[in-house]
Amino acid sequence: MKLSGWPQVIEDHFKRFLHAYSALTVKPVWFLSLMKNYTSQHGSIMTEKLYEARFPSVPHETIDDAFMANDINELVAAFKTFLREGGEEGTKGVPRCG
Repeated sequence: MKLSGWPQVIEDHFKRFLHAYSALTVKPVWFLSLMKNYTSQHGSIMTEKLYEARFPSVPHETIDDAFMANDINELVAAFKTFLREGGEEGTKGVPRCG
């Protein structure tokens, strides 16, 4: 099944999250922006990539650097639609635009 406007779905999801967590500081908002851009380009992201020091090519920032430990589970739960466990990233199993 194809979903028209998938990039807009991603944008709307991130906006709702930021609205719900309006007290976030610059660092988590910046990380979310990187995550949104990556997800928009690739359709999904492996959960493990959030913990890599090179996500998404920033050598010193991981999800642990941007969020408090108790917030990470909420973040992962909120974005489970766009997260993949293991395997390859990309649009496999993710609705595509068009």
